Amino acid sequence: MVEDYKQILDKINFWVPKCHVLRNYDCKSYKSPSSVRDGLLKQLTHPVLFEQSVKKVPQGIKLIEVGHKEMLKPQIEEIWGHHHENKTEKLAHATTH
Repeated sequence: MVEDYKQILDKINFWVPKCHVLRNYDCKSYKSPSSVRDGLLKQLTHPVLFEQSVKKVPQGIKLIEVGHKEMLKPQIEEIWGHHHENKTEKLAHATTH
């Protein structure tokens, strides 16, 4: 499975991220196109450090959840607590037929 995914990723041209994107397996930001490709592969085989990743986000930063439901927002707000300055926002809402 990982090798199949790698073959797909190898066909994609990645650019340097224009904003901070945290990897969920080590809580570090992607810095280069190769780190994006490698990071996406490692996310398949490493544990997700969700709580640590959320805590690493500096105050004043807005997180954007992409998906068809607000699944992460309640968890993120619980981790941050009620007095944290950060906000979560819904970016996309996918519908199924």
